[in-house]
Amino acid sequence: MPLPVVMLVAAMMLGGCERAPAGDYDTARLDAADRAERARQEKAAQAMVAETQDAVRWKMMAARIDALEREVAALRDTRQMLDATLVADRLARVEAGVVDKPEPVPVAVATPAPRPAARAVRPPVAKASPAPAKRAARKPLELDLR
Repeated sequence: MPLPVVMLVAAMMLGGCERAPAGDYDTARLDAADRAERARQEKAAQAMVAETQDAVRWKMMAARIDALEREVAALRDTRQMLDATLVADRLARVEAGVVDKPEPVPVAVATPAPRPAARAVRPPVAKASPAPAKRAARKPLELDLR
């Protein structure tokens, strides 16, 4: 068989096979490539959003910690001032000789109404007061200067 006849037979045999046109094959490949690219871009965008959210959370947490540290420092300063004031007041009272002594409370004594002589009652005998207890030794002054 001459070569052109063989080619013709081969072309007829290949022509009988159903093949997709070249345009459809290219379109399907391009669509698949587009879907893959979109998926990659979406994944990258989600990763960037997650990183940004983490960064924002860290910055907010750092700001809260800074605010709490400032508040604690202010409380310490206030407490130290208060402690120093209390110590100064205590020392002033010690120097003045007034150390937690209660003020004497005046007692009102009722005067009895006069009784007739026939019903006179002997006045009650005053009991001897017990000997005053020995004064406890003074507790040394303790200062808490935190």
